[in-house]
Amino acid sequence: MTKVPIKIFVSYASQDEVHKNALYRHLSVLKRQGVIEAFDAGTINAGDNWNSRMQQYLQEANIILLLLSSDTLADDYIHDTQIQKALQRAANKEAILIPILLRSVDYKGLGVEQYAALPSNGKAVTLWANQDEAWTHIASEIRKVVENMDGFQNPQKQISEKGLLSKENQAAQPTKIIHQTAEKIYNIDKIDNANFS
Repeated sequence: MTKVPIKIFVSYASQDEVHKNALYRHLSVLKRQGVIEAFDAGTINAGDNWNSRMQQYLQEANIILLLLSSDTLADDYIHDTQIQKALQRAANKEAILIPILLRSVDYKGLGVEQYAALPSNGKAVTLWANQDEAWTHIASEIRKVVENMDGFQNPQKQISEKGLLSKENQAAQPTKIIHQTAEKIYNIDKIDNANFS
């Protein structure tokens, strides 16, 4: 059975497009392998309804990457629409929310601080002497998340490993796998972050 690519939505301020492009370059192997598909405001085609397409991307995403900077926090549309939807879907265990700290910014009170951010050491990407090292670390951590979601990519694999499920449970299986993956990742990251302290 062919694996379905994990859908990633990237939320970012237009001022941070250079950083979004760097992220995409470091995720290019996963994209080329068909493991992930990435979407953002820049992937909307001419003639599309911009707002409905953004809502679709947010609704269908398995992973939501929030690129954090002062420009992200100052953007009302990102705050009122993208961040709120991301928080709602993460709280409902429908998607995994990963904040990525681009530039130093105080984002306490935004609601996303409860989710483990990247880079794992809490140092903003722009503060690294070698930003490629920061992006390599981020891409590696995203790869781990994606690999832990293998059951979501191929829910039939999980079903066959655990025996036949009822029709109702089969339909609920992908959401359950996201929930289990999110809990596993957040718990692992809490342990990893303790090592940075």
